[in-house]
Amino acid sequence: EKAGYRHRGMFGKWHLGHQQAKWHPLARGFTHFHGHYNGAIDYFTHVREGERDWHVNYQPSAELGYSTDLIADAACRFIRASTGESPFFCYVPFNAPHGPLQSRDDYKKRYAQLPPSRGPGSEKKTAKATAKLTDDRQTLAGMISCLDDGIGRILKTIDEQGIRENTLVWFFSDNGGIGKIPDNNLPLRGNKLDVFEGGIRVPASIRWPAQLKGNRKITAPLACLDVLPTLMRYAGVTDHGGKPLDGLDISKVLSGEQAGLKRDLFFYHGQAGPQNEEIAL
Repeated sequence: EKAGYRHRGMFGKWHLGHQQAKWHPLARGFTHFHGHYNGAIDYFTHVREGERDWHVNYQPSAELGYSTDLIADAACRFIRASTGESPFFCYVPFNAPHGPLQSRDDYKKRYAQLPPSRGPGSEKKTAKATAKLTDDRQTLAGMISCLDDGIGRILKTIDEQGIRENTLVWFFSDNGGIGKIPDNNLPLRGNKLDVFEGGIRVPASIRWPAQLKGNRKITAPLACLDVLPTLMRYAGVTDHGGKPLDGLDISKVLSGEQAGLKRDLFFYHGQAGPQNEEIAL
């Protein structure tokens, strides 16, 4: 707010606590919230653990629809309403393609010819198991395709509002794909919930035509920890008023002024217990 961002919207999966009001998105700096508090909601009913989890600001919402579509459309409405008077911040953590594996039928049908995943031991699987792998892979492909279209609508809205040149769009995933789809992360080893590259190395892309030259590939290892200090630099914020940040300002890497960073990145799993802990450097 101090940097002039009057409109700060959050759309999709919060998953950062909601037992107390002080943990709600509207109490953490956002001016508008549209989505769900927990992770892994049902994409169609929006139910998690027996309770419907779909909200607008502080109120439960009876809105119907496939969650990926609802999140994208709500973000687009926010962008249209927020353009003009001041800069805005739009955070869109889609729940897709997180489990449960649920696709709209029309998207899944696009991948009816997609073969089953080919993971270790796949040649020994029963016909029933192979059919399940095939169905899961086609479902996941449909979910991702719907996600792609939702992101496309957000980018189109930015373009239609005439703010493409000076709007920074940053896309990335929080982790690699699930091991349930055996070849999900090839050629990388591993998957979500481990610290091999298949679990921690994800694609990211950034678009800011007015400031960053496009059609380039950055090979320096970057991390989600770097997002906040980098956006602070871009927004002219020198002090966030909190504890020291673990991430770095990577603006010079993004601009091409700097090839890499002198720092180590550490990864661990943290859920499997000390006997099974995975640690990576």
